[in-house]
Amino acid sequence: MNSTLGIVGDFAGQYKDSEHYYEYLGGPRFHARREKTTLFAHALFGGLTAGSFGSSVSGFTMGYGGGVDISANEKMSIRLVQFDWLPTHIGGVWDKNTLRFGFGVVFGR
Repeated sequence: MNSTLGIVGDFAGQYKDSEHYYEYLGGPRFHARREKTTLFAHALFGGLTAGSFGSSVSGFTMGYGGGVDISANEKMSIRLVQFDWLPTHIGGVWDKNTLRFGFGVVFGR
């Protein structure tokens, strides 16, 4: 939208033994850009599907967090770290103990 505020979509999957979790989130992201570094924070909202072999449940989830990107060139950055707290609501129960850490490559700006 501009150099300080953007809209982001976040799609993730986690796998452990026979269980899987898929998250699909979207919302505002705030940026503080410097010459080669971008700090960001976001508040994301969406859904979660959790399951194992043939059965799954869906619910509501949120993602509050942020991170640091370092520019490699005009079209690509290296994500040094991203941290998110992911409270989820499935079947009438809140789980507030999920944290997510990430790193990687970011395309576009």
